[in-house]
Amino acid sequence: MCMVLTASTTTVTGTEAQAGSSLLDQLHLNLARADLAPYVDANLEVMRADTIRMRTSAKGLKPFVLTNLKTLSGLAEVVAFIETKGMLLPAANQ
Repeated sequence: MCMVLTASTTTVTGTEAQAGSSLLDQLHLNLARADLAPYVDANLEVMRADTIRMRTSAKGLKPFVLTNLKTLSGLAEVVAFIETKGMLLPAANQ
């Protein structure tokens, strides 16, 4: 099963108090709307550091990406994850 959680910078500001099981358990975390971060006092570097800390386990770091669809930043990573983990591509192309 391919599970991608999208969290907006307006709701996830990188604080541990807001980090629920959805942040930790999803196969892929998409921190969306990075373009709005300056307008909601969200620090992307703090969000990135907190995400790495919260999503790192003995098995390694679970994938995540900060996306900005205005500039298409991070979009290719999300599409590639969905294509490969969602089994939309033949195994030879993975």
